[in-house]
Amino acid sequence: MNIQTVEARERVISENFEAFESILPSILIKHSGKIALLHDRKITGFYDSSKDAILQGRALFPKHDFSVQKVEPQTVDLGWYSHA
Repeated sequence: MNIQTVEARERVISENFEAFESILPSILIKHSGKIALLHDRKITGFYDSSKDAILQGRALFPKHDFSVQKVEPQTVDLGWYSHA
């Protein structure tokens, strides 16, 4: 993977995380414990496991320009690993 690709992926993850944090209070009660799939700063679905979210992300977004985040009160930006 070249530097541009790594930087682009990190930017996507960072932008998705920022959007996720801003939406979190409104989804926390209904989706607590679920895994959110994010693309273009929007949540595209909620899943029971990271594996399910990643598989769906790969199917929907062939460029792998997505990230996943667990819906929980204390969020942690996992950076590169947030969709690994």
